[in-house]
Amino acid sequence: MALSQGSKSSLPVILFLLIGFAAPLIAVVWFSFMPPRSFSFAGAPTLENYQTIFDGTNYISFLWSLVLAVIT
Repeated sequence: MALSQGSKSSLPVILFLLIGFAAPLIAVVWFSFMPPRSFSFAGAPTLENYQTIFDGTNYISFLWSLVLAVIT
C-alpha cells in the first residue's frame, strides 16, 4: 500500500504533534512516581506520592478533583 503525496507530507507534522503531546505527558507521569521535590529523572520511583493521596485527608479532595475533571 503506497502513501499518497498528501499523506507523506503530513507525516512530519503528525510526528511533531505526537512528540509534543506525548513527551510532556510521559514526563508528568514519571515525575508523579518520584520522591517529593526531587525534580529529577534520576532516582528510584516509588508509590509514596499516591499512598499519601489515598491515606490522608487528601483523598476527598482528590476524588472531587477527579469528578470535576471527568465532568469537564
